[in-house]
Amino acid sequence: MDLDSLLSDLKDSLPSTPRPLEETHRPDWEEATLVSGEQPVPAEPQADLRLSLSPPVAVDAPADADRGDLVVVGELGKGGMGVVLLARQPSLDREVAVKVPLRTASESTVHALVREARTTGSLEHPGIVPVHALAFDSAGTPALVMKRIEGVSWATLMREAGHGAWRFVTAGRDRLEAQVQLLMQVCNAVAFAHRQGVLHRDIKPANVMVGEFGEVYLADWGVATRKPLPGEERRKGLVGTPLYFAPEMVTGDDAQMDERTDVYLLGATLYHALCGWPPHAARNLKEALAHAWAGEVRPMPQEIPAELAEVISRALARDPPQRYPSATALRDALAEFLRHRGSSRLAAAAMERLAALEAELKPANPPRERIAPLVSECRFGFLQALNEWADNPVARDGLQRCIVAAAWFEVRTGNASAARALMAELAKVPDELKTALRTLELDDEQSLVRKAHFEHLERELDPRVAIRQRIRLFLALSGVILLVTVLPSLLPVWPQLEAWLGPWLLVGKLLPASLTLLVAIVLGRRSLLGTRLNRRISWLLVFVLLAVTVNRTVGVFLGIPPEKVLILDLVVGAALSSGPALLFHWGFFISLGCNILGVIVALIWPEHVRWIYGAAAASALSGLLITWTTWRSEFTPPIDRAR
Repeated sequence: MDLDSLLSDLKDSLPSTPRPLEETHRPDWEEATLVSGEQPVPAEPQADLRLSLSPPVAVDAPADADRGDLVVVGELGKGGMGVVLLARQPSLDREVAVKVPLRTASESTVHALVREARTTGSLEHPGIVPVHALAFDSAGTPALVMKRIEGVSWATLMREAGHGAWRFVTAGRDRLEAQVQLLMQVCNAVAFAHRQGVLHRDIKPANVMVGEFGEVYLADWGVATRKPLPGEERRKGLVGTPLYFAPEMVTGDDAQMDERTDVYLLGATLYHALCGWPPHAARNLKEALAHAWAGEVRPMPQEIPAELAEVISRALARDPPQRYPSATALRDALAEFLRHRGSSRLAAAAMERLAALEAELKPANPPRERIAPLVSECRFGFLQALNEWADNPVARDGLQRCIVAAAWFEVRTGNASAARALMAELAKVPDELKTALRTLELDDEQSLVRKAHFEHLERELDPRVAIRQRIRLFLALSGVILLVTVLPSLLPVWPQLEAWLGPWLLVGKLLPASLTLLVAIVLGRRSLLGTRLNRRISWLLVFVLLAVTVNRTVGVFLGIPPEKVLILDLVVGAALSSGPALLFHWGFFISLGCNILGVIVALIWPEHVRWIYGAAAASALSGLLITWTTWRSEFTPPIDRAR
């Protein structure tokens, strides 16, 4: 059904003359009728203003001054259809507010007042203005006697940001939280009415009263109605305030209204309080009804917390099944928001630090000393927010963004282990981050392989490994060579041994050195053969002995005199020393020099060649001690330098 069809069916309930949109379409008492904190306007002392708590015996009976139980002393406010008077009740020595219809009011207005008195009087709740009695004037016209409220309406507070009543409304809280708690108290009153089967149908800021001690009342139950029984038919009519209408209220059909209609009005009231405008702000009545029927509501300002905006939006859902099922459910959702608000504040502060972090990460190489504190602050803030509210979406998403940003920073700086640790905290890792980390880890693995290879190679070529064993070996070989050299002069049987060996004497003299080298290699194979350098040096010695043995054997077969064979041995030694001197260390040039010097001296004094050979060979071997010392001091692997 379109709006024009609805309005044509409801034309009898529409006002015949233009009225402000803030007014309801019923006998309207206006907000001022309940504001009793101001000084009342003095009333004219008239006899018919003396009210009685008992109806007159006859409608046309004269007023009896002695029967008056309520004495009118002033006027609190006036509306289009009625007036609220300030009266004194002498029997209880108190002041009360008395709502009476205007003299020109229709019979339906009078009946509406009686209906309001009976409805409100049946609802005894701290959040509902107490109805003391139904009084009558001398003409028998009813008057609603209520508690006089010392305070202001919520609408007044909304209009006057500097109103002094804000002091006791906020009570140390910010205004947003104070207004949420105001509505929660109204929800309690509405929930109580719903339990009694009563719908208010005109909840709005002007009908919420705040006392000077923080008490909250939901007033003006003039259009309240009891829920119709199944099959009960009622006359349709627009009631309430169109600026806050729920869509089903546009139909004017009570059968389509239930507790969720009041839930909509509660949401509309909080919407107006926080946004500054009602849900269906319009230029005229028809436009307001059109907005209400379509469920059109202006978007809320961004400064309203997202969770609270979501609660209000659900309360203002066009379709009743999508709203909160009861005022209690709406109250609980608002209470949940207040519990989450501390978490939301922490998350908001952490989001500011996250924005600073993301700004710092934009340059190519941001300094770690600026990134690390921001990451720590962000993570701590979001974790604290989640600790207070585990499902805080802002904190959850912010923590994800923070960790992802930190992980990217670690990937770009080449710290794969730190990036991997951060990614372990993520519920979902972005695919591109996974790819980047895997690439970095592959590079690291290759780097580790290369590093391990170089470290192994450095150890293999480290001259410090088994240096003591090498020194002992070279000292032993030097001693054996010197012993073989001086032994002929010490042993009387040496001439017989020379005669027996004949030309093979020089070959035989190599046997002690060969046995010494063989025993040393066998016994010290773990050290002397443990690294590549030691193996090469050991095999070099073996090769030298083998070359000298070959040289001496060839000399026997060629009939070369022993003196010349020894000189050739020194030449062979010099040649074999040049290779390590060029490939390994300059210290091997000492052995090369000793052999060359021996050759020169032997050529000058050939008659002393045996002594010269022994001294040169022993010096060449002993000279390697200097080589080991200098080589060890010059060799400093990168690992040692790092230490």
